[in-house]
Amino acid sequence: MKRILVPCDFSLPAQNAFAFAIDIAKITKAEIIVLRVFDLAFAYEVASPSLSSYLSVEATDKRAKEVRQEFDIMKLANSSPVESRLITATGSLTDTILEVIDKEKIDLVVMGTTGAAGLREVLIGSHTEKIVRFSKVPVIAVPQDVELKDIKHIVLPSTLELNQVDFISQLKELQSVLNAVLWILVIVTNNKSGSQSEIRTQMEDFVKHYHLTNCVLKIREDESVEKGIINFTTQVKADMIAMATHSRQGLSHVFSGSITEDLVNHVSFPIWTYTIKK
Repeated sequence: MKRILVPCDFSLPAQNAFAFAIDIAKITKAEIIVLRVFDLAFAYEVASPSLSSYLSVEATDKRAKEVRQEFDIMKLANSSPVESRLITATGSLTDTILEVIDKEKIDLVVMGTTGAAGLREVLIGSHTEKIVRFSKVPVIAVPQDVELKDIKHIVLPSTLELNQVDFISQLKELQSVLNAVLWILVIVTNNKSGSQSEIRTQMEDFVKHYHLTNCVLKIREDESVEKGIINFTTQVKADMIAMATHSRQGLSHVFSGSITEDLVNHVSFPIWTYTIKK
């Protein structure tokens, strides 16, 4: 891992994400790139009808100076030898983040999130689920102030597919960095067929196929996959959820519906997500 991207509007969720990224960078020796995007769609809402003055050279220079000051203050509050730099851009927030991921050859994105009920003006938090959906690299959504050293139990909700080599490889690297236990979880709902003994056999095959270690296999019944994941994670007091998602038109996912994005909006602990390549 060489570069970690932290989209940042300097709100509290974004600052929590920056601190979390520093913890990761200390272990991986990665560089942190902080990205501040001036979202034009948001600018139309807050600046209209004086949008021209908002986009003037003077206003742009002033915002750039203010952002540099905020960045320096945030770095000072998280005193660390980790290398970090600031990038500013104007445009669509989501599109710009995705462009920077490609341009800077980003390996991981760490984003703060405010959840579904977050304040409208907290731009980063309200856009995290969109980046989770479309990012080509893993994304960690950080909903609150969390220290990396406290993450020792990761829940992996799984459909036990055997064609996710890249995803599992990245997950194993994360597990190794954290020295964490991996809880492999299958949620059984009324719509899922197969006995628990059959599912257990599939889970054991899954572990052997990917050469997973330091893991626990669990099967849980619940009325929905989302509720099952949240209830189980709360029950075992896990520290993180790791999930795969597909970036396809129509929001097709490894699980039915937009479960990954729903969880990003409704849980109080970090979620690590990875987009399965087509």
